[in-house]
Parts: sequence; structure tokens; C-alpha cells
Amino acid sequence: MRTKVKIGILGGGQLGRMMQEAALPLNIQLQFLDPSPQAPCGIFEKQCIVGNWNDANSVVSFGAECDVIGLEFEDVSIRGLEELQSKGKKCIPSPQVLGIIQDKSKQKAFLRDAGIPTLPFQIVDAATEIQMDFPYILKKAKGGYDGYGVKKVNSLGDIPTDWAGPFVVEPLCEIEKEIAVLVARNERGETAVWEPVEMVFNAETHMVERLVSPGNLNSENRQRALDIALDCANKLNATGILAVEMFLSHRGECLVNEMAPRPHNSGHWTIEGAVTSQFEQYVRILSGLPLGRTDSTGYSASLNILGDISADGEADEATLRQRVVEIPFAHLHLYGKKWVKPHRKMGHVTIAAKTAKELHAYVSKIPIEALRILSLPSKP
Repeated sequence: MRTKVKIGILGGGQLGRMMQEAALPLNIQLQFLDPSPQAPCGIFEKQCIVGNWNDANSVVSFGAECDVIGLEFEDVSIRGLEELQSKGKKCIPSPQVLGIIQDKSKQKAFLRDAGIPTLPFQIVDAATEIQMDFPYILKKAKGGYDGYGVKKVNSLGDIPTDWAGPFVVEPLCEIEKEIAVLVARNERGETAVWEPVEMVFNAETHMVERLVSPGNLNSENRQRALDIALDCANKLNATGILAVEMFLSHRGECLVNEMAPRPHNSGHWTIEGAVTSQFEQYVRILSGLPLGRTDSTGYSASLNILGDISADGEADEATLRQRVVEIPFAHLHLYGKKWVKPHRKMGHVTIAAKTAKELHAYVSKIPIEALRILSLPSKP
């Protein structure tokens, strides 16, 4: 094994920043490609190269200096990764897996063909082709993330006129819980899995507001979720980290909603709440190191810090930081984003506890304003 593996990451956002934080104790340095010099990984000035992750030539040029290429954002150039792969560079995940994940219509077809439970669906190029009773869920096949590109449609008037197809259309599911399972899988096919988490979404933005680990699931549903997530990773032949988001329906079905081939918001709790965090695990896989244990160290919750509804400008981190550090049981993670807008993810808070009751008591004591960042007053 090489003593020094050059690792390149496509994307320099908050996930990349947390990857580098996890890599530091291992004395591993990552390189990042991001179009913005003000990206969160810009703090690692000598490691962050300004370039377009969606441009094949930029990706190839960046990857030429690396042994392994990973990512923290899946909307990257597949053509660039395919060229790097043809030149003997390791891509984790592979461009073949990314080709399925990037397009929700291909994702859904994969799940169906692999016999993995998911909602029935229709793929259309235009809204006029939809043959499904109201209400239904309309999703952009490409480009949607964090609740963007997803809309509940109750009538023809709800269909966005500025969206371009193709679309994935699904019936409305009566959901009891939304859960997620993270799977780590290396090139040898070895796997490790974290406890399922229960996610709570904002009804307006469809973004995750908080999650709890382990989720409040009975033993049957817990095991079913773990088995389905492992099935997804193995049948995809995925390497790296795979996040599998699922619906637990009122009828007791466990249905895969979407997958993400990278560290994921649903795994932020693992930094304080697991023996090995999702970020360290990904660095281990990229470096060829053995997988770490994924045991939980207790009960955890992760709460997203978002831009206030009125925010628009330079982030007032100082005020929020003061609020949160006064909460003795809260672990604050700010992502270093200079500009704040409504609902923009700016950081998260993790709560760790010994019991579920203690965790609930802690979470209930955190005021909502402690999780919202305002913008600084405009200068005259």
C-alpha cells in the first residue's frame, strides 16, 4: 500500500469540509475542486482549486494529479470521471453508479428491476403525459436536491410552468415515518452500516429539519431497513458511502425513496454519536484503510441551522454562535458560508445523550431561534 495516496474531492462545500476535519487526525490531506473560492473548503486555501466540477475537462485536469477521486456532491461530470477511470484512476463512487443516481428516472428503474421495494411511478417528458390521479408528487428527474425540484400537486394549477422534463411522478404515500440508513462499502465489497435514523422534514420546504438516531422503530422494521439499504449498496456495486432514504408507510411497508452516493445530511450525527463518523469512513475507503466500527455511542439528534426567512446578506454567525454555545449539551458545527438566504443550510447542532428520554429533554430545550441565522444589517 502506498504511504501517501493523493485524494481529490469534487466539491468544496460543507461535506468536504467535514471530510477534511475527519482526515486530519489520520494526517491525510484532501484536495478539493469547487467553482467558488468562498466555498466552505476555501478555508483550506492551498487545497481548494477553483474549477467547475460539471465540466469534463476541468474534472480530468483536476483528477490527473490524484490517485483517487471522491465527491461531496453528485451533480458532477460523469464524462470526466469516465475518462479518469479509463486512465486507471479510482473513482469512488464509480461513474457507472453516478449515472444511475444522478437521474431519478434511472434510480427508480434500477430499484424496480432489482426487486427493491419502492413506490409505483411514471416517467414522463411533459406534465401533459401524466396519467395519475391527484394528489401526486412531481419530481424533476435531474437537478433536484434538498427538497428543490419536488412538489406536491393537488390540481393542474400546481404544476410548475418553469420546470422542464423529464419528470418522475409518484402517488402520494401515507407516511408514518421517514427514515434513512447509511451504508459504507469498500472496493472489496465489505460493508458497515449505521443505525437507521428518523427524519423530520419541513412541510413547506421539504428539507430535513432534524433527525434522531436510533429511529423509533420496532425490531422488525429496523432490520428490514438495514437489509434494504445493504441490498441497494450491493446490487448497485456502490463504493464509498450510500445514503438510502425510505418511507415507512401506514401499511407497514418500507419503501426506498431516493439514494445519495456520498456522505449525507442524515449522517451528521455520526461525528459525535458513532465510533466512526461517516466522514472518517469515507476517508478510510478513499485511502484503502479498513472500515471502522459503526456502533452508536448512545442516542443522538442532529438539527439543521438554516437561514432565517428574512435573511439576505452576510451571515450574522456571531449572534448565533453565542446563543448555541450557551447550551451546554449542544455541539455546534458552522459551515463557514459567508452569505445567508432563507432556508439555506448554514450548519447543524448535534445533541448526544445516554438515553432516549434524556435526548428528548435536551432537544425540547433548544429554542427555534437558536437554529436560525439572520443577516447582518446593511452598511449605509
